[in-house]
Amino acid sequence: MTAEDEAEFVSIAEDLADRVDRGSDAQWFFWIGDCSVQFQRSRIRRSELISGRIALATSGFGLAFDSAADGERLYTRLRGWLKKSYSNKLTCRNMRIENSKMEIKNFWVSQRVIALLHREPDLTLKQIPEAFVVFEPKQEAQSGPGE
Repeated sequence: MTAEDEAEFVSIAEDLADRVDRGSDAQWFFWIGDCSVQFQRSRIRRSELISGRIALATSGFGLAFDSAADGERLYTRLRGWLKKSYSNKLTCRNMRIENSKMEIKNFWVSQRVIALLHREPDLTLKQIPEAFVVFEPKQEAQSGPGE
C-alpha cells in the first residue's frame, strides 16, 4: 500500500470495527468486541517497499474470544475489499536464481503501488526486508497491429 491506499483502507476498517488501536508505528489492530484483526503496515525501507498484511487468530494457543465470529466477519470483509480493489497479477522471482520467475496469485497490490514501481525502477517490492525474493507486476503480452 501507498500512504493514500492505507488512508482509504483504514477509513473502511474504522467504519466496520469498534475501534482502531495504533499499537505501534508498524502494527495496528482493528477491534470488534474482544477480537482483533492485525494490520501490519506497508513501509519503504531503503529502496524496498515492504508489504503489509492483515491477519486474524481466533483459536489455538489458548485463545477464546467471545467475538470470534464477528472478528472472522470483519477479517473476511476487509480481505474481500482488498481483493476487489487491488490486483494479484504478479510474478515473483529470486534475485539470485536465474529464470526463477513464476506467477503468484496470493499477493495483492494497489494500482498506486504498480504505478510507483513503474515510476521508480530501483524500488523493489518484497515481503521481507533484504530478502532475495521480489514481486513484480505481471507484464501482459502486447499484440502488434493486426494481431
